[in-house]
Amino acid sequence: MINENLLLDQHLTLSPTVSTRKERFGALVYNHENRKLSFIRSEELLCIIEDLRQGASVKDALVANRVDPSRWPTFVASLSTLLAQGFLVSAGGSSSSQAVVHTS
Repeated sequence: MINENLLLDQHLTLSPTVSTRKERFGALVYNHENRKLSFIRSEELLCIIEDLRQGASVKDALVANRVDPSRWPTFVASLSTLLAQGFLVSAGGSSSSQAVVHTS
């Protein structure tokens, strides 16, 4: 079980081994290291992930995207899953955590 409060303070970003491709339904994310593919169907979640890539904490990204706090647990669970599957990693303040992003 994830600790929502701990994850809210985290600075996450896409793994350097992950590429994304926007689609009509949302986006595909592919991890070249572990060969996992995931579909992101929520435009809100895509915006939150983009804010995370820009250096925002999870909480700051949720606030910036005007997500109602009653819905935060759903987004935290989604981000936690992406973190557990290797699509997201701790930003750790390192500039080497730049993700390769492909858009079409």
